[in-house]
Amino acid sequence: MMFHECGTHCCSCYYRYSSFGIDALVSCCNEYFSEIRIKHQISIWISAIRPKTLAAGIVPVLIGASAAYKQGAWNASIFGVALFCSIAIQVLTNFVNDLFDARKGADTDKRQGPKRAVASGLISDRTMTMVSIGLTACIFLSGLYLVYSGGIPILLIGIVSLVFAWLYTAGPYPLSYLGLGDVFVFIFFGIVATCGTYFLFTHSCPWEMYVVAAIPGFSSVTILAANNIRDIDTDKLVHKNTLAVRLGKAISLRMFTAVMVGIYLAAVALFLLKDYDFRFLLLFLSIPMAITIIRKIYAAERGEEFNQILANCGKLLFINGILLSLSFVL
Repeated sequence: MMFHECGTHCCSCYYRYSSFGIDALVSCCNEYFSEIRIKHQISIWISAIRPKTLAAGIVPVLIGASAAYKQGAWNASIFGVALFCSIAIQVLTNFVNDLFDARKGADTDKRQGPKRAVASGLISDRTMTMVSIGLTACIFLSGLYLVYSGGIPILLIGIVSLVFAWLYTAGPYPLSYLGLGDVFVFIFFGIVATCGTYFLFTHSCPWEMYVVAAIPGFSSVTILAANNIRDIDTDKLVHKNTLAVRLGKAISLRMFTAVMVGIYLAAVALFLLKDYDFRFLLLFLSIPMAITIIRKIYAAERGEEFNQILANCGKLLFINGILLSLSFVL
């Protein structure tokens, strides 16, 4: 019951203050649930970004910059912009993949991997399209700074990278549906990103840098291969003919092993090319983790197991990137 300052009961005061309390409660609830919705939307977009794959955008730039640093070439702003563009291209590839796999009916309820945002209705087709176009424009405009430093070769690399980020899943002949996804990943997240970064700093690219670039290239391929081996059965149903679908599980597992071995053979080649510099054998410290991943992928049967293997491949890529970068800067 509400009273005046004088202590007497007043119904009008009671009504006024009670209404205020209800309005405040409703306002507080609206703010609370609005905050929940915002957090939910953020979590959806973070999932669409696919954080476990971002090492593929980070590592080649880190390695290329470290190799350039060893030659006495360094520019913090170039490194920052190159790193942003590389990560953004990886994210763009994931967004476009999410968008067009949904349009082609590739991401069904039978899929064993994480839910895709567009196919599950968490993000609309129109929103993902607009965000992907906006991100493409942002990458292009940011890349103009790199063109100013690296010239026409960097402009061509940037344009081709953006075009293929879309062609990976979009268009009448998407690379991922033709079994060329692994080749795309090796070229763009290995050779192009690593050698392109080195060129930005030094305006040159000796042939041994291609051997260096093979290490993040092979490491990135293992991430895609683990993903595609997991999805063989569901990809077959929608005629998504990845390399894993074309080769079958048994051969794909052997190819996965060969690619993993290729990482360390490239390290041995660097050791021989760099006058037996033992620093390039630092990469061998990650061999136990690589062996564990190989053993687990042969034993894996459920989607959850493959998802963990995919995450571990991303961790291995990052660890190898750090070790190889240390080989240059120590």
